[in-house]
Amino acid sequence: MSLFTRFVRDAGARLAASGLATRLLRENGDPKAQAQVLERLLERFAQTDYGRVHRLEPKLGHDDFVKRVPVMTHEALAPYLVRLEHGGENLLWPQPCEALLGELAAPGEAQRRYPLTAASRQAFRHAWRSALFAGSLHKIPAVHFGRPALAIGLTPQCLSSPGSPPADLRSLVAHCFLSHQDLASLPLPGPGDTKSPQGPAAELLLLEDPLWLATLFPDPLIGTDSGTMLAQRPDWTRGLRVAVGYRQTMQGMSDQARLLLGHPVRVHEVFATEFGVVATQTEDPNNGLRLLTDAGLYYEFVPVADYDPAHPDRLSIKAVPCGQVTQGASYVLVVSSPAGLCRQDTDERVRCVSTHPLRIVPEGRQSRTLSVAGEQLTERDAFDAVAHCCDQHGWAIVHLHVAPLPRSAERRAPAHEWWIELKPGSRQTPTGPLISTMLDEQLRRQSPAYEALRRNAVLDEPVVRLVIPGVFKQWLQTNGLLDTRFCLPRCLRDRRIADALAALARFSD
Repeated sequence: MSLFTRFVRDAGARLAASGLATRLLRENGDPKAQAQVLERLLERFAQTDYGRVHRLEPKLGHDDFVKRVPVMTHEALAPYLVRLEHGGENLLWPQPCEALLGELAAPGEAQRRYPLTAASRQAFRHAWRSALFAGSLHKIPAVHFGRPALAIGLTPQCLSSPGSPPADLRSLVAHCFLSHQDLASLPLPGPGDTKSPQGPAAELLLLEDPLWLATLFPDPLIGTDSGTMLAQRPDWTRGLRVAVGYRQTMQGMSDQARLLLGHPVRVHEVFATEFGVVATQTEDPNNGLRLLTDAGLYYEFVPVADYDPAHPDRLSIKAVPCGQVTQGASYVLVVSSPAGLCRQDTDERVRCVSTHPLRIVPEGRQSRTLSVAGEQLTERDAFDAVAHCCDQHGWAIVHLHVAPLPRSAERRAPAHEWWIELKPGSRQTPTGPLISTMLDEQLRRQSPAYEALRRNAVLDEPVVRLVIPGVFKQWLQTNGLLDTRFCLPRCLRDRRIADALAALARFSD
């Protein structure tokens, strides 16, 4: 690439970032953006079987839209997905369904899948680029043209079949930002290649001249093998300055990435899911993520206290639009999208930290929120608490899983059982009792509800199972998930994973 071409590309990127800054930094956002999104969606919904059943039509206002269309649960969506898989057309969207996207579910957990259309792919790409350009708003260089970039979490399986449709969020990102020619010619890592990570389960990919605008960092909890690979090739990550999270990226990720990589990493957080890119960081991550109101998604919010997926009719009544959310409250997202989703219950829990502009904090899936005594421990709460404790002692998290621990003859009250694997080689030796005490203190500070339950002896102190390296890997291998795109749930409301880990584990106390 010539110097002039690079100059033109960088200038264009800066101009686009400047325009994005103008939109994102408006105190009240764009009040017409969501109304315009709904109007565009209704024009297409009205042409579908689902739209005709519910009498959808263009120019329909929000109130009439809510009255005519119930909130759709994943169980209600499932029959439509089956018909789409068998070639059904014009069911949810007037364009053909290109693929069904979904991350692998934990054993015993239902997989959540979403359709992908040409319109939703275009909206996803536009929103993702906007989210990456937003990195320039808080002095993180979002443009890295002409420099190598390390894509963590893009496995060879994501990129080795250019003609195949994307199957999940990671492969969708690859398909959106890399042409088929690029996909076919990428230097995939191999066991005999000294310039790339070793091993068949490699989670790393070096792109020589990426079309990406920043490095993708899909999971804050990097596996042991990935951490070893990074340690073997520190030159790959020495210039890494921007890391972008896909889903449920935690505030402690920056320090944890530093511990795993061996040098500082600037983190730019993006809340992206299989149904679309929802929000992006525009400044200090402690201020939450700015909701992308013009990215093709129409948002509604169901208060967590009113969320009951067993009664969709109640969800329809309780869902409120962007302009009616309350600062400090937690909600479950309901979205309508150009993939054909119409008032879809996403199970994604968010907390509103600002209404002008609307900023949110992703908290994880509501169905995975632990509440053994009413404490509402989210996936984000769990990771933030562990990361805070580990950062103080230089411990790097490799795997984390939290499960409920019921009351027993030895235990006066229910508790949380924390399964933790740390990267070996820390200066101070971690122990289960030490981490348990630190976790308890940190959770008391984080959550007034948790502190009240602990003070009144309704909830017992955390039980920490600090396992030796390899236990989580063995569980993944036993369940056929080792070389897949499976992400271990931070929390589950049952003990399926915890009991399986107990059968495999040797503890380090």
